[in-house]
Amino acid sequence: MDDQALIQVMLEAHTNASGLNFDINTCHGGDTHRSYRVAINGSADEHDCLFVKVNDLAKVNVLNSEFESLQRLNNMQMSAYPKALMFKTDQHNCYLVMTYHDLVPLNENSSAQLGENLAEQHLQTAEKFGWESDNYIGLSLQTNTKNKSWLDFYHQQRLAPQLMLAINNGLDSDLINQIQNVQESLESYFEGYEPVPSLLHGDLWSGNVSFERSLSKPILYDPAPYYGDREADIAMTRLFGSFPQSFYQAYQAVYPLHIDYEKRKPLYNLYHALNHFNLFGSGYSKMISSFLDEL
Repeated sequence: MDDQALIQVMLEAHTNASGLNFDINTCHGGDTHRSYRVAINGSADEHDCLFVKVNDLAKVNVLNSEFESLQRLNNMQMSAYPKALMFKTDQHNCYLVMTYHDLVPLNENSSAQLGENLAEQHLQTAEKFGWESDNYIGLSLQTNTKNKSWLDFYHQQRLAPQLMLAINNGLDSDLINQIQNVQESLESYFEGYEPVPSLLHGDLWSGNVSFERSLSKPILYDPAPYYGDREADIAMTRLFGSFPQSFYQAYQAVYPLHIDYEKRKPLYNLYHALNHFNLFGSGYSKMISSFLDEL
């Protein structure tokens, strides 16, 4: 059976679907999972629709991690995220079912709203850095063992694992040496600054934010959440271009960044550059080199 037929069977088996008709259409944009919009009984109301991600069982941990992350964010009343409704598997595939949102790109006004919302999220704090479980950023495992020291957490659970993978994937030895030098001098980037364990989105680039027309609010999706330095989220918004200026102005008005944030921005984006190198290949060596030059 094709995905649409499999989704039909899954929904009939795990919902009160007697007599319901599911109109299932492909959604485009993602490159990790196969995604579908499911309208119930042909309804044109987006609030009567579901969004279903499908993948084979080899990716079950990745998709289940997203379900658990969204579920926890939902339980924390983080209303900017889709609601995770169900996670199911069959003999060959896994399915994440969540609320459907009619999304459009951000503009200046909605970007300002997003900046305010993210600042409010970052004001949600914990006693330690980390998360209740490990999760994934893209297809890369992200460990989240709790730690009171941000420097230890960032070194041991962010930079070090990605560097080890990059070494195995053939990263240039000169870049390896430079990254190791950065690791050895991490403390120098945090003089006069004590990060607070803030609730992060964790994968905050422009492809993971949009505006929901019917609800008139920004939506954040594909999170890789944990409690970390909020500067890591803000830095990633500039990894591929940047968000509209109104986003940063609104964020600053609610929760101003430390004066030395710019010094640490390339340190945080180095992690994502390494991740992209490990996922997509040597074309990201130049990005790694660029961030090292900034540092």
